Amino acid sequence: MRILTRSFILLTALLASASCAQFEDAEKGYCNGAKCDDTRPSEQGEQVLMQKSPPGETAISRNKAGKWLFHTIGNHGETVLSSQAYVARASAANGILAVEQAGVDLNQYKVVEAEGGKKYRFILRAKGNYQEIASSRLFDTSAQAQANIQGARDLIASVVQFKAGVEKGARFDLRRKENRAWHFTLVDADGTELLFSQDYQGRTSAVNGIMSVRKNGKIAARYAYKGKYFILIAGNYREIARSKTFDQSADTLKTLQRVKALLESERVSNPW
Repeated sequence: MRILTRSFILLTALLASASCAQFEDAEKGYCNGAKCDDTRPSEQGEQVLMQKSPPGETAISRNKAGKWLFHTIGNHGETVLSSQAYVARASAANGILAVEQAGVDLNQYKVVEAEGGKKYRFILRAKGNYQEIASSRLFDTSAQAQANIQGARDLIASVVQFKAGVEKGARFDLRRKENRAWHFTLVDADGTELLFSQDYQGRTSAVNGIMSVRKNGKIAARYAYKGKYFILIAGNYREIARSKTFDQSADTLKTLQRVKALLESERVSNPW
């Protein structure tokens, strides 16, 4: 049995090596074990990247009293946020949806005193009524609690982004064309292409462009309205992406608002 097990492990390793070897012309870092970004040309002459693994999760559990809670857990198993106890499991499930909606917005977090002012925690408040829906662990100082808010927001944003990919929602498509230039598009859940990037010589530059769209696309002042189309610009006023040309200026404004709301929600999956 031990000999068979060793043989199986050796065979698995060889298959993984062969899987990566067939993509040896890809840029360094494409292969991850037996998984590689698919650099073979598609029917359109482009090349597609693979989806990453989940960054974390929000899980429901039941306490000894029989009540339901949910916890937002990081990719190292750490508990970042915990809810109150609910009588019904459905209420906890609704709480998770509220976390996904509010947790991507830094304005929904607040540091509060705990244990008579000797400890501190941060809470996440629901959109609209600002009621507490989850809270962090205890910290010794207010500054420590404040410093951990950004990490919680980024974790929830990553979970929401990954979920968008699983549910085949809106996404960033990152592709390599026949001329070996990289470009990306922002595509809505219904398949409508909303934003188009310039061509990039390297994949890393295109990925940075996607992250720039995520950051700047939440800021109204970063949109330059041009009548029949609009441009998304960075803080240095350089163009990051632009829309298609519309027949009516009203359609331009409608799409602009649609893009901003979509990026604010973080419900757009990554192509890696």
